[in-house]
Amino acid sequence: MLIHREFSLMCSRIIIKTAHYNRFFCLQSYNCKKFNITSETLMKTLKYFQITQFSKFHNTKSNLKKSLQPVGEENIATRDHFFLKVKKKDRETFLKILETYETHDKIRRGHVEMIYAAMKYMDDFGVPGDLQVYKKIMDVFPKGRMIPKNLIQAEFFHFSRHQECALFVLDKMEYSGICPDKEMGDIIQTSFGKSSHVYKKYARMLYWMPKLKNINPYMLPDPIPDDVRELARLALKKMSVDKRTKIEEYDAEELEDSLDKTWIMSAQSPAQQKLIQEHPEDKAIFVNGPSLVWLSKISITYYTLCADPKIYPVLEEDEDDISDLKLYMFGDPKPKSLTVKPNSIHEQEDATILGMCCTGTSSKDSVLSWIRFLRKSNPKLDKISVLLKIRSSPSSLVAMNTAKEDSTENETSSEGDTEETKS
Repeated sequence: MLIHREFSLMCSRIIIKTAHYNRFFCLQSYNCKKFNITSETLMKTLKYFQITQFSKFHNTKSNLKKSLQPVGEENIATRDHFFLKVKKKDRETFLKILETYETHDKIRRGHVEMIYAAMKYMDDFGVPGDLQVYKKIMDVFPKGRMIPKNLIQAEFFHFSRHQECALFVLDKMEYSGICPDKEMGDIIQTSFGKSSHVYKKYARMLYWMPKLKNINPYMLPDPIPDDVRELARLALKKMSVDKRTKIEEYDAEELEDSLDKTWIMSAQSPAQQKLIQEHPEDKAIFVNGPSLVWLSKISITYYTLCADPKIYPVLEEDEDDISDLKLYMFGDPKPKSLTVKPNSIHEQEDATILGMCCTGTSSKDSVLSWIRFLRKSNPKLDKISVLLKIRSSPSSLVAMNTAKEDSTENETSSEGDTEETKS
């Protein structure tokens, strides 16, 4: 817009000067030669102005088209050799690769492709949840060149290809549950400025993620422990709604009849022990499983000891019946309050939960060992039949989209099979 305005002003000045010289030299016809020389000089000046201004305009437009081109797999593949040629893949090696790139290419050529390649191989190096690694990746962007200098550049996505790459890094952090810190904001500010879309994304993450971090009532330790027994204890504690639930650890080696020598983590409350004590001897109870519970990105298999739900009589009353009005807190109680027994929190609509457990192998023999340990604290189990309803383990099922047709049919048919064993 400014270029065309300057061009029109220049043309108007040339026309005025040409008319002035034309009038002057027409009055003095003897000096026509000088008029021709002056006109040629003005035309050369005009032609030079056209070439320089429009060449700058077209070069800027071509550079803009180049910056809007998406990053393809062939461009990322040129940077894959940084991560594929190493033998030891860990956090230190990943950081050393980024440092090597910064020192090797100080101009930072191809830094967008390098960042996309680094994000591609984060899982292979085991660093998808490390904040320091994300800050090192964001530090690859050159400093100062991409900061918008006015409001128009800030709103119209200045250096769009680079900002999209930085937004991709922040999205990966958000999906991984990593909250940025002040140092990350300083890196973004020196690379893109405060008025960029990347800094706005960082500010929103810094505001909302600490608020939503503690919204989960079942908080997990950070980092999550690697010990499987501790994970099983956390899973049982998460599922236990009764605060008086006791979580005990057993060792199957203490039992002579056990075939699978593994650990067993059991969860049972005094209210559940009372329900077992009140359970009739002629009705069997069941062990259902295995089922999955998730602790962040880790799944734990567990089993439940269940009984059939208790059915209480339902007495319907007509609230509009005024034939027999009774005063509040006077007279005999209503029949409904006498027949309905208040149920415990373990009595659900589909079943009554009597206990839960996690084992090291999730096998049928380990579940039988758990029942034998429960008999020590619940003597009534010696007189009650226990049926095992063991389904196929969720971890052993083959994905439908990766298995062949024959194997998929076999897995589907075996998934619904159950085993009932009387203990």
